[in-house]
Amino acid sequence: MDEGPADIMLMDIRMPVLNDIETTKIIRKKKELSLLPIPIPIVPLTAQVTTDFKEQCKNAGMDAYLTKPIPFKRLVDTICEYVGKYDPCYFLLP
Repeated sequence: MDEGPADIMLMDIRMPVLNDIETTKIIRKKKELSLLPIPIPIVPLTAQVTTDFKEQCKNAGMDAYLTKPIPFKRLVDTICEYVGKYDPCYFLLP
C-alpha cells in the first residue's frame, strides 16, 4: 500500500504478527486520515463460520466475508463485485 492503493485485499484471518481485525482497523484509520485516496475493499478468508466472528469482521470495516473452502466462482464473483464488472476478472468465468 505504500506504493499505491490496492484494488482489493483478500486477507487470511490467521495472519502472523498482526491479526486481520487489527490490520483492517489500521487500514480504515489511514483512510479516515486521508492517507489513502480511496477505500480499499477488504475480504477476509476464513474457516470460522460463527455469527459472532462475522460481526467482528463487519465492525472492523471488512466489506465481505468468505468461508473456506471457497468455490472459485464465489471468489471471482466477490472480487468482481468490489473491483468492477469491467475488470478482466469479470470474464474469467462463462
